[in-house]
Amino acid sequence: MKPYIKYTIRRYLPYFLTLGIILVAYFMICVNVSSAVIRSSSSYYVFNRPTSSMLGFFIPLIILTTFAPLFVNRYRYHIQDVDLFYQNPKGQRSIRYVNNLVVLVGSVAIYTGLFLLSLLIMLLIQLPNAGKVITNGDITYSYFLFNFGYYILAYILVLIAGCLNYFISYYLVTRSNRLINSLIMLACGYFLLNNALTTPLYYIMHYIRMINHGTGYSFIVSSSNAFHTITMVNPLAIVYEAFNPLVIDMSSDFFSRREAILLVLDFVYLGLFIVIGIICLLVFIKEKESSGELAGKPMGRDCAQKIIFEAFFIVLAFTLGAANVSPSSFLALMIVLHIAIITFLCAGHYIFNSILNHRFTLNKKDIIPYVIIISVYIVTIVLTTILSNVK
Repeated sequence: MKPYIKYTIRRYLPYFLTLGIILVAYFMICVNVSSAVIRSSSSYYVFNRPTSSMLGFFIPLIILTTFAPLFVNRYRYHIQDVDLFYQNPKGQRSIRYVNNLVVLVGSVAIYTGLFLLSLLIMLLIQLPNAGKVITNGDITYSYFLFNFGYYILAYILVLIAGCLNYFISYYLVTRSNRLINSLIMLACGYFLLNNALTTPLYYIMHYIRMINHGTGYSFIVSSSNAFHTITMVNPLAIVYEAFNPLVIDMSSDFFSRREAILLVLDFVYLGLFIVIGIICLLVFIKEKESSGELAGKPMGRDCAQKIIFEAFFIVLAFTLGAANVSPSSFLALMIVLHIAIITFLCAGHYIFNSILNHRFTLNKKDIIPYVIIISVYIVTIVLTTILSNVK
């Protein structure tokens, strides 16, 4: 197996080189915009606060661990490539382990090395002025050192989340045997992780608050669940809010200033993300490889492709229905709008389902998903309208 591991490393050298070049350029931007200085004056207590660039350093890890499995498993999309890879005498699972772990471990090693190098550069930049207080006219500049220990601790936590995110993405990508299908699964899967639980929960919370206060307001999904999702965004947001103040030499008030319900949701979603990540890791370890004859074919390796796709449109219908209220004064206009949204949902389902199955004809069974999607949207609209008029 060692010769195959060496072959795989050589095969991905262009990928590792490209990743390193991009990260060097990107991390240097993060270093340059970091600031370990507080500028204040007698008239204003604080002109500006320090900037750690923590989010800037960590966000690329989400992108990397989400899309890397798409490239690693591309051999599944061509029968010639599958035949070549499956000829390895060590077995098909070994191929899966080597391909994915070489890229994951290699990417993490490059990312970690360049991240630590960036922290070292930041340290060397900050050291000469650390502890100085310079006054220029009415403005005072106070210099200090970042607490790099908290930076490293935050990175370790985000890195663990990134590894779990990799295996979640792996699961979604490998439900299909075509590149376009894997892209659709990736988009649908992460949409479901972002909205399947969050949108209904906030929908309920919104109307409970509305009824309790006796006044209504517009339900805006994007502002409600921006960071509370079963994705890597959740642990990244928690780590940033908890550790960023500590890095820039300020006290962290993450637990004291946050609403109890939001704090509970933070850790509920974090727990769900960890559980799903571990399940996908176990699938990666235990699952048998799909038949090489399915490579490039529209059917998925199991029923998950169809379930994820249909669930995506059902949740999308609910989300669009929850975000639209029909005022009586504009009833005719809103009816037209709802018809347009239903048409959009059905057209989108038809187009992407046709691409997914490589078939543009409809049969009787294909009508069932459209009935479900339209029903979910209409029921949500009716429920939303009724709840919006409760005083």
